[in-house]
Amino acid sequence: MEFKTAKLNTVALVITIVVSAMLTGLSIFFIIEVPVGWIFALGMIGLLIACYALSPKQYVILGDMLTIEKAIGTKFTIPLSEIEGYARVPDVSKLRVARTFGNGGLFGFYGMFTTAEYGPVNFQLTTFKNVFIIKSKKGTFAVSPALPERFEEQLNTVIEGTIGQLKALEPAQISKKEYAKPYILLIPICLFIIMVIVVLLTYAQMPDRIAVHFDFQGNPD
Repeated sequence: MEFKTAKLNTVALVITIVVSAMLTGLSIFFIIEVPVGWIFALGMIGLLIACYALSPKQYVILGDMLTIEKAIGTKFTIPLSEIEGYARVPDVSKLRVARTFGNGGLFGFYGMFTTAEYGPVNFQLTTFKNVFIIKSKKGTFAVSPALPERFEEQLNTVIEGTIGQLKALEPAQISKKEYAKPYILLIPICLFIIMVIVVLLTYAQMPDRIAVHFDFQGNPD
């Protein structure tokens, strides 16, 4: 059964529109105004095409496989027998997430991210709402189907017929955040005060004109 991805959330939609318009405008400018600017234009348009091609398009549960299909070409396949558990997260933005090597909104959120609750996760998302984090022997993946209830029902039904009841994936317990001690700011504050004092003491000795740029030989230019 095929499950389309959810619609892009507001953040991803704004990023996609703004970045696409900016890169398209820059491409036109380079082609018109810059010698051999078409080379830079091709690079920027190629970047847009690549980001779109790698964005998630749909999720397919068929036979003994869960497949994450991209807009163009490449895809991930996860054997259902290798799935160890999953968690349905109402809002991923509430987790403690850091992007390690991924796309943060241009046509979606995909690539490697790290969460304090579930560890490293391969995001294949278009929104942060109603996300399924699925742990398997191939790694942990996050998906955002447009029909989360039907997706969960189908996933459980197929897996129960293959390997039995699927256990819930529990988030790790997050320890209480410890804040840095204020006294670590003493050194930078003291350095700043010393710098201000030195500037005030030597200000009268400064020339009327001060060079702000020098060539390779050290001459002001």
